[in-house]
Amino acid sequence: MAISLDPKQIVSFEELLMSQVTQQEALTRLLVERRIFTKEGFWEMVEERDHKIIRFATRAINEGGAKQI
Repeated sequence: MAISLDPKQIVSFEELLMSQVTQQEALTRLLVERRIFTKEGFWEMVEERDHKIIRFATRAINEGGAKQI
């Protein structure tokens, strides 16, 4: 059974994306300020994830389909 959505609560993809980016940035800044991790450590992790995603996408394209990461 489908759930009825309130049109007033529906947001665009752009609004949702901006909300996620803003929240991620705020959380990252807080964790760096509290010295939970460093900026350098954060960017190393981002770069590592980017490489994994690129390898996954390349493999999926070469194999003719996508598999879950």
